Amino acid sequence: MSDKAIEIRKLNLRSGQRTILESVSFEVDSGTILGILGRSGSGKTSLFRAILGVPATRDMEQSGSIYFFGKDRKETPIHHLQPVFQDPVGSFNPTWSLEKALKEPLRVLGGQIAKRGEESFRDLLDFFRLSGKNLNRNVLSFSGGELQRGAILRALLVEPRILFLDEALGALDPILLNEVLAFLKRVSNEKKLRFFLSHIV
Repeated sequence: MSDKAIEIRKLNLRSGQRTILESVSFEVDSGTILGILGRSGSGKTSLFRAILGVPATRDMEQSGSIYFFGKDRKETPIHHLQPVFQDPVGSFNPTWSLEKALKEPLRVLGGQIAKRGEESFRDLLDFFRLSGKNLNRNVLSFSGGELQRGAILRALLVEPRILFLDEALGALDPILLNEVLAFLKRVSNEKKLRFFLSHIV
């Protein structure tokens, strides 16, 4: 197995006549947390989505090679790569209760991952300060900060190998932000979880 968590080789991204990314190449070693900084519109989210294979628009043309732990992206189990997007409201089905939305990946994956996810669910609720909430309420009745915490919780439930955070921490208050960052660092050390973060400067 490769000691590179992520390998990007000559990644190009175009939308019509507009070049968004050109010949982007980099590697992320295992055990590393990578941060991508840039101004609004500089291509951070486009890079984020291109790596995950979820282009922002249908007319995106992409070329280049993407590997995770030495394997082509197409050969990587989807639960190994978990994104958390900037818009927490758009991350959930608006017709569902929050508990159903949080546990949906466990239902889809099943097996031992679902069993372990159920076992860790309450502890994660406590950490993300959601345990005192009525999770049977509709998703839209929760605040943006609560939904963003829920989105991070949901991503962690399925035991990802890489967690992709696209400006996903901005909705958290400063105190909780520091706690979440410390928690993610601890999880990284204990579970060998890697992070790919993008943020505006």
